[in-house]
Amino acid sequence: MALTDGLVAYYQLEESAGSVIDSTGNYNGSFIGVLPNPVTGIVNNGQQFVTNDAINLTSIGTINSSTVTIS
Repeated sequence: MALTDGLVAYYQLEESAGSVIDSTGNYNGSFIGVLPNPVTGIVNNGQQFVTNDAINLTSIGTINSSTVTIS
């Protein structure tokens, strides 16, 4: 079994402007609030979320919360 088996979307969150890019090419999103706020991470970069910051993923549809992992 490969790491990508069953993968719906993969967000690196390394953007410094514009949209949130899905590396699988399926479900791009958009920043809500003050984002993007890129920060240096342990591996590459990431985003710092503060009050009222979020990512809108309306194109991904409904996710069954009993079978999803978000990390």
